[in-house]
Amino acid sequence: SAASDVYKRQFYFIVPPEYHLSQNHVELLEKIRMKLLKDPPDLSTDVSLAKQQVQVRIEDLLAEEIVEKKLQLTQEEAKLLASYLTRFTAGLGVMDLLLADSKIQDIYVDAPCGESPIHIYHQDFEECETNIYLTEDDLEALVSKFRFISGRPFSEANPVLDMEISGARVALVGPSLSPQGVALAIRSHKPTPWTL
Repeated sequence: SAASDVYKRQFYFIVPPEYHLSQNHVELLEKIRMKLLKDPPDLSTDVSLAKQQVQVRIEDLLAEEIVEKKLQLTQEEAKLLASYLTRFTAGLGVMDLLLADSKIQDIYVDAPCGESPIHIYHQDFEECETNIYLTEDDLEALVSKFRFISGRPFSEANPVLDMEISGARVALVGPSLSPQGVALAIRSHKPTPWTL
């Protein structure tokens, strides 16, 4: 029955740490984000290196703001705020949090975006539904990053994009092969290679 199926489903809940930021910190990060957009650094196509470059730039912008406005922020708090903003600019947003869990083997985003949560395959609990939904803007930002990193087209004329990023394989399928919109799958590589 439908009721018994609900009890068989596994759920994976995550609360990103930036959800607990104060309104002042959110406004500060938005100000830094706007400064970053006005004067973006030249970034490497290597995701890890690009993250480091953006992290350093954000930390510098935060330090300037702290001194200029005499803000009460420790160096540790500034680094933490910079890491949150880096995740959503040079990183993959909330996907980075999922990819950081070594027990998550696969991440799936079904089309149409926003109508169903992200699903994962967990080493211990197998198929799980998360509490995370991507918006159209979130998905478009990911698609743009994947296009940039891979250097390959992704459009109705080229509706499939396969690539590698930081220890994971990414597969995108879009219209016309996926009429309801873009679908995404990320599979993490094993940390240790399979051997005989």
